[in-house]
Amino acid sequence: MYISSATPLDYLAYYLDLFAQYQLGQVVITFFELLWQYLPFIVLSIFFSAFLNIYLTTERMEKLFQFNRLGGIIIASLLGAISPLSSYALIPFAGALTSLGFPIGTISAFILSTPLMNPTIFILTLRGLGLEMALWRLFSTLLIGISGGIASEILFGNNPILKENPFLNKPKTKGFWPNVLSMANYMKKAFLIALFLASLVHTFLKPEIVASFLGPNKRWSIPLAALLGVPFYTCGGASIPIVAAMMDLGMHKSAALAFFIAGPATNIANISAVFVTFKWYYILFYLVFSLVSAVLIGYLYNLWLIF
Repeated sequence: MYISSATPLDYLAYYLDLFAQYQLGQVVITFFELLWQYLPFIVLSIFFSAFLNIYLTTERMEKLFQFNRLGGIIIASLLGAISPLSSYALIPFAGALTSLGFPIGTISAFILSTPLMNPTIFILTLRGLGLEMALWRLFSTLLIGISGGIASEILFGNNPILKENPFLNKPKTKGFWPNVLSMANYMKKAFLIALFLASLVHTFLKPEIVASFLGPNKRWSIPLAALLGVPFYTCGGASIPIVAAMMDLGMHKSAALAFFIAGPATNIANISAVFVTFKWYYILFYLVFSLVSAVLIGYLYNLWLIF
C-alpha cells in the first residue's frame, strides 16, 4: 500500500503498533521494577498495621487519655500518627470517643492526624522517598494534629461536631489473621493501580513539563501541588510510587510534601466520611485547615531545605 492511499485508520494502526513495540514494554518493565522495590515493605506494613488495629481498642485509648486537655490533644495526635484506621473505621471510633466524653480538641486532633500517617505510610515513604521525607511527613502529622486540636477547642468549645452516628456500634474485625487478610486485600487493589499509574508517569510524562509547574523555582508550585492532591491523591502509601516518579522528573520536595498533606485529608474516602459524620461548621474547618496547613508546611519545608 502506498503512503498516498493510506487512510486515517491506517495511520492509527501504525502508531498503535509503534506504541506496542516501544512504550508498552517499557510500562511493563517499570511496573515490575517498582513492584520489586516496594513489595517487601508492603508486606511488613500489612502485618504491623494489623497488629496495631487489634491493640488500639477504645478501652486502651480511654486509659491513654487520662490527661488535661492539651495533654490529651498531644496524645491523640501521636495515636493518630500510628493508627491504621481507615476513613470509614474512623467514623465509629470518633463516635465512641465522643460518647465517652472526650473533649472536642482531643477528637479533632485524632481525626486530623489519622489520615496523614500510619505505619504503612511511614515505612513506604522511608523506602520510596528516604528518611528525610518520612520524618517530615511524621512531623507534619503531629503539627497539624496538635494545632488543629487546639484550634477546634478554641473555635467550637463544647459545641457538638458530630451528627447522629448510625455506625457507632459497627464491630471491628476480630483476630490477627482476619485483619491481615482484610488489609492485604485492600492494599493489593490500591497498590496495583498505583504502580501501574507510576509506570505510566515514568514512561510518558516529560521531565520539563513537571519541572515547569512543580519545580523548585516556581512560586506557585506548593499551592498547586496542594490543590492537585484533592482530585489526584490515591489511598495512603499507594500514592508514594506516583509521587516518587514525579520527583524523579523534577517535582520539588516541598511541593511533594504539600501534596502528601492535602491529598489524604481531602480524598474521596475522607471527604465522604467527614460529610456523613460531622456538622457543617466542622466540615468547613476541616477542609480549610487541612489545605492551609498543607501550603504553610510546604513553605516551611522549603525554607528548611534552603537554610
